[in-house]
Amino acid sequence: MAEKKTKTPREVLRTYFDEHEVEPEVLRAWQELDTTVEGVALRLAADLAQLKGGAK
Repeated sequence: MAEKKTKTPREVLRTYFDEHEVEPEVLRAWQELDTTVEGVALRLAADLAQLKGGAK
């Protein structure tokens, strides 16, 4: 039997907001938070890559 892929919390929320009607301010808050978190993750990844490159 194949394993069922577990969705990340982010995937669950995106699916929920895509499939359900929610208040506009809730959707706007989610999009802002998602963008902010995604931006932080991208900056952290870039910083880590730079640190690893400088440690050679």
